[in-house]
This record gives sequence, C-alpha cells and structure tokens, in this order.
Amino acid sequence: IGILVTELTVDILITFFALLFGSFVFSSAGFGIAIASSPFMLMTMDSKTIVVVINTVSLPLFVMIILQNRSYIDYRAMISPSVAGIAGVPFGLIFFTKVSSTLLGILISILIIALALYTILFNNKPIKLNPFKFSVMAFISSAIVVSTGVGGALMAIAVISKGWRKNSIRGSLSLFYLLVEGLAVIGYMITDQYNKEIWLISSIGIIPVIFGFLIASKVISKVKDESHRKYLLTIIICAGSIPLLREAFKLF
Repeated sequence: IGILVTELTVDILITFFALLFGSFVFSSAGFGIAIASSPFMLMTMDSKTIVVVINTVSLPLFVMIILQNRSYIDYRAMISPSVAGIAGVPFGLIFFTKVSSTLLGILISILIIALALYTILFNNKPIKLNPFKFSVMAFISSAIVVSTGVGGALMAIAVISKGWRKNSIRGSLSLFYLLVEGLAVIGYMITDQYNKEIWLISSIGIIPVIFGFLIASKVISKVKDESHRKYLLTIIICAGSIPLLREAFKLF
C-alpha cells in the first residue's frame, strides 16, 4: 500500500508541474497543453491516463480563455471547422479505445516530434487554406486530440495562415477545443475510461491549470501580435524536442 501511495504522490507532483507548464503554454499561445505536458507525464504515467486527464482538466481552461477573448473570436469563420471537429470526435474515440497504451505512448512521442519537424519546415513556407482545407485539418486535428491529446499544433498552423491576431487565435482555438474535448470527455465516460486515480489527478490538476492561466494572462499582454507567430512556432519546436532528447539520453 505504501508503494502505491508513493507512486500516486509522484504522479500527482509530476502532473501538477506538467499541467502548470502546459496551461501556461496553452493560455499564452492558444494550443499546446498536451504538447508541453505529455513528455513529462509519460515518464511515470500510463499514456491513456494522460490523454483522459489532459482533455478533462483543459475544459475549465478553455472556458476562461473564451471569456477573456470573447470579443476577438471570429465566430462565423469557426462554424465550419467546429462542425468538422465534432465529426472527428467519434473516430478519435474509436482509435483511443482500440489502441494499446504502449503503442499510444509511442504514437504521442512520434506526433510531438513530427509536429516539431513540420513546424521547422513550415516556418519559412506560409500556407494558404481555403474553408474546405481548413475544415479537413480541423477534422484530423480533432481525431488526433481525442485519441492522443496531441494535435493542437495542426489547428494553430491553420489559424496562423488566416493572419489572425493573438487574441483571436487564443479565443477561437479554445472555442474549437471546448466543443471537441467536451464531447470527448462524454465519450470517455460512456466507454468507462475513468477510474478513481484519474478522477483524483484530474481534480487536483485543475489547480495548476488555473495558476498557469493567471500567469500567462500577465505575460501575453506584453507580447506584440507580430511576435506571437514566432512565439507559437518556438513552443512547438521546443516542446516537440523533449521526447527526442529523452530517448537520446536513454542511449547513454
């Protein structure tokens, strides 16, 4: 029993600081809570637990950011991708329930690294997305987020191509993910993905999420719009490098 308590305590501590960092990243960038948190949480926790916890504690964060930036959200432009995102939720849930935890952990690391590498290439090659391509990317992003927790960078890249200002990006992405992850949480409940440990970690995890939001709200006000895009890309690259570095250290 003592060993189990100790392991749970370690999980809670790592989760606390990982979600504090992840919440700060998401609150300031509009995406990236899983990209920033997952690499640290994967060191001690089961990958499926991580996905459920992150997508659960993110919901109050999304609400706070939406309220903070409600006047900057382009609601009309978000209708089509939001519908596509909702359509992608069942596909993500099916994959999540079928895939093994080991394979899911590997996929999460690969996705984070791939997004980092893609971002490096994308950095100097701006893309233009018409409404259809925007919706397709939203569908894919939704399915990936629901099944792995990672995938927000895809939507971030999409909205960057729209030339939106930082507050529009933060508010619009939060609205999208509130719809997608809200439905995902309902799906997790229906498919019995929650247990006492996940409920406990999720309940405690809300605290660092709120702190991360409050800290980021102070910082983001000082970031100019023209610097925000570079800030987003830097986060993707740096966070995406963590799994690669972790695996490299294992070789020595």
